[in-house]
Amino acid sequence: MRVSLLVPFLALFACKGKDSEPVDGSCAQPLAVVSKTASSTGSLAHVTFQIPSGTRSFLLTATSRDGGYAYVSDVTDPSGADPVDAATWLSGTRFLSGGIMALGDELVFNWPARASDGPLQPGQWTVGLQALSSSGSPASESSFDVTLQLNRDWDLQTGCLSVRVIQAPSVADDPALTAAVRAAVEGWKDIYAQVGISLEPVFERSELLPDNLDEPARGSATYEALKGDGAEEDLVVVVGETIGGSGTILGEAGSIPGPLSPSTRGVVAVGWLLEAGTDGVLDPGDIDAMGQTMAHEVGHYLGLFHPIELDGYGNPSGYSDALDDTPACSSASSCQASLGQNLMYPYQLCNGTGCEIQDQLTGQQGGVMQRYTGTR
Repeated sequence: MRVSLLVPFLALFACKGKDSEPVDGSCAQPLAVVSKTASSTGSLAHVTFQIPSGTRSFLLTATSRDGGYAYVSDVTDPSGADPVDAATWLSGTRFLSGGIMALGDELVFNWPARASDGPLQPGQWTVGLQALSSSGSPASESSFDVTLQLNRDWDLQTGCLSVRVIQAPSVADDPALTAAVRAAVEGWKDIYAQVGISLEPVFERSELLPDNLDEPARGSATYEALKGDGAEEDLVVVVGETIGGSGTILGEAGSIPGPLSPSTRGVVAVGWLLEAGTDGVLDPGDIDAMGQTMAHEVGHYLGLFHPIELDGYGNPSGYSDALDDTPACSSASSCQASLGQNLMYPYQLCNGTGCEIQDQLTGQQGGVMQRYTGTR
């Protein structure tokens, strides 16, 4: 999630219709898809699958049929080892994947995520899946619907994302807002180009979208329908006026990483009104900021966490991402100095004259984005 945070001077402190053709790059690389059901009479279910030689990464999406909070508990590779060690990450202070956190009835797990995690071994893999009840105890029985996507494109220097930018009618029918959204996407393209990722955007309009968008992380049947209305490789970005009625949320991703198969959390949402500020008009600086929000939230969808998590005063909370080239910081001022221009900084930093440009990505952040299975 990206929120707006006003920073005073010297202060130390979050019926669709296509109307364009895809542009740029080539997102023609297809993904292999395997669908399974994993069941267990105990608290742990295991799903086993074969990874063909030459596979770069897999994305596993699982939904608990019984509700509860689902997560990946363990992984076994063809050598019999557990390359993920989910339990250690779950109890630690660095974030590797939302798929190993019990956050909801849907989980998404992309592997490998970093250069240090791979390459992916061909052969038989087994993933353990578990669900917790609302009380936090393991479910006595569990059953999951599982979808697995495989990517066999080994070029980690260049990649392409196919994106459907779906606008609420109030946005799509307003020429100024439509122009602003397209200009913001151009800014987003420039940010991703620095790590070798091009975008193929298609712009759409949907009567299903209200001005006040649902929060993707909470799930929405509308989002599942919109995600299922296109190719599985397509990422979906929805644009409306606000998100969840909040006066602070600029954008939100459904999960980290995000799913490729239809899912109630299968979108990134962006609201334009908060970006526009007190005058309600998107000027060039506001449009740049909206492009950075799009890039930030899709960064989450590709598997990136904030480089540092902050408390309510802007100081480090003790949690960070799992990357080694996003520097540690010890105070609000040092975090802003070392990470404030990073695309994935938790807050948009603004003062009375404008907002900080946050468009930088480290090499390892780019590597996570390239290893996302939907990056082709």
